[in-house]
Amino acid sequence: MITRKDFDTIVIIADNICYSKESVGIYSREPDRAQKSNVDSLIDSMKKIFNNVVLYNNPALFLEKATLHKNDIIFPYWHGEKSRNKQALVASICETYNMIYICIFRWIPVQHFR
Repeated sequence: MITRKDFDTIVIIADNICYSKESVGIYSREPDRAQKSNVDSLIDSMKKIFNNVVLYNNPALFLEKATLHKNDIIFPYWHGEKSRNKQALVASICETYNMIYICIFRWIPVQHFR
């Protein structure tokens, strides 16, 4: 069984955006996305557990660097904007490259620790 101790590095893919409450309207999607303060807290917490924490602000950059992270654990926290399958994008990259990732979907069994 694979455990956290098998990994030195966690890779976080997150929106990491800043916005003000005043700029958010009733139809705004920005509150659904990961704010910088939340991402900073997540990184600080992960630094207590893992030796290395890597952050990518979008899936395109993660895709470019995916081969560098084949032995790392991936934490998808990217919500994107205006797409029905936006939360599945990082997971699909991980599946394509046979990477281990933390599954965020309730309807998929969390069994990716192979």
